[in-house]
Amino acid sequence: MNWNDEYWEQMERLYWDPRRLGCRRIIELCQDCQKKKPNSQVHGYGSVIARLQNSEVPFNDILNLFLRIAPARMSGRLFGSCFGITPFDEAFTFIGHGIQESLGLNHANITQQDVFLLGTETILMIEVKIAAKSSLLQLAKYALLAALEQQKSTVRKRPCLLYLTPTKPFPQIWSEKFKTSEDVLQAFLDYDPRRCGKPSLEKMFNRNFSGYRSTVERIEVRFMTYSALVQTLHRQRRELDATFFGDETLIRLIDGLAEAIESRKLA
Repeated sequence: MNWNDEYWEQMERLYWDPRRLGCRRIIELCQDCQKKKPNSQVHGYGSVIARLQNSEVPFNDILNLFLRIAPARMSGRLFGSCFGITPFDEAFTFIGHGIQESLGLNHANITQQDVFLLGTETILMIEVKIAAKSSLLQLAKYALLAALEQQKSTVRKRPCLLYLTPTKPFPQIWSEKFKTSEDVLQAFLDYDPRRCGKPSLEKMFNRNFSGYRSTVERIEVRFMTYSALVQTLHRQRRELDATFFGDETLIRLIDGLAEAIESRKLA
C-alpha cells in the first residue's frame, strides 16, 4: 500500500463518519439527500467514490501533497526539462492556495490555480488537466497571478506555466479547439481578458493590466503528458538507494504519485 491510498481511506472515513466535518449525518451535507432513504445509485459510497476518482480534484490534492513533502529541488527536476533547463536545480517553495490570501484576493478564487511554486528566479505554475477543458481566460488568470506576485515581491522572475495533460489529441484540451501549442500562444498574445464578460475579473485585469501584459510577453507555456511525468518519476527513482534513510522516504513518495497516475489510466 502506498501513501496515496491513505487519501482514499480518509475519503471513506468522511463518508461513513461525517462527524469529522462537524455533521451528525451524511444527509445533512446535501439538499438532495433530505429523505430517509437516499438513492443509493447516486449517493451510495461506491457511486460517490467513483465520481471522485473520475474528477481532477483528488489527483490535484495528491500532487499537491507530493510537492509539499518532496525536497525543494524535486519540482525542478521533474518539470525543468519542459522549459529547456537540465538540470533544473532551483529550490522551490510550495505556496498553494495561500497565495490568494498573500496577494489580498482572500477567497475570491479569481485565479483558481492548481499548483504555485516560488523559486529565487522562477515562478513555476502547474495546471492539472484530466477531463475538463482549458481556455485563454484560464491561461490569463495564471499570468495575472504571476504578475501580482512579482508586483508584491518587487522581484522580476521567470514566469513558467506547465499544463499536465493526458495523452489525447491536443484540440480536446481547449474550449477554443486550438490545433497546436503555437496556436495557443499566438492567440494568447492577442487575447484581452478585460473583455471576458465577468465583471470582477475584468476589474482585476484593468487594475493590473500593465503588469499583466509584461508577464504575458515573458511567460513560458509548456505541456507535459502524464506518461512523460511517470517516466521522469521512474528516472528519478533509479538514482535513489532504498538502503539510505532519506532515499527510502523519497522512493515511497515517488511510487505513490506514479501509482496515482497509473491507477487512473492516465499513463
